[in-house]
Amino acid sequence: MFIALETSRYTDHTEFIDKFGALFDALLSVVKIPSLTRLGYRYTNRLTESEDMPPKLMDYFVPSILGGLGDNSSQVVQTVCETLHKQGGKYLMVRSGLLQPGAVIDPSLSPVRDKSWVIDLDAYEESASIDVAEIRDKAVGLSALASDHFRTLLTEQGLERFQ
Repeated sequence: MFIALETSRYTDHTEFIDKFGALFDALLSVVKIPSLTRLGYRYTNRLTESEDMPPKLMDYFVPSILGGLGDNSSQVVQTVCETLHKQGGKYLMVRSGLLQPGAVIDPSLSPVRDKSWVIDLDAYEESASIDVAEIRDKAVGLSALASDHFRTLLTEQGLERFQ
């Protein structure tokens, strides 16, 4: 079984987790789920405004997340980076890319008609048995892992842009 909650309209991570918790509680009221094998929290940011595209991206993000955009010897048309981090028993897949119109870095993300910059942070935990009663606390921890990492990728101008 798979359950996901996706939205682009929420005020903060706490509100999102509360909505997910309510959805999960409703599911538990009709289905007995003894444990989970994977719990994830995914945070995706996409810029499509022309004023946010290179060279402005270099003002927002640290070089490590920019991939080929740090190479000023040519005009980069498209670049995609993927890094998997491990922290204790948690993982964080970080994908970013400058994409041409219609291109995506993951099939679950809808394409857009304009050139875009995408940063996709997927924090998750895998185990033979994740206790269902701990789901909210674990979701909060995964949310913090993703959002804290996102902040490390931003410059001062990026922090101002994404407040």
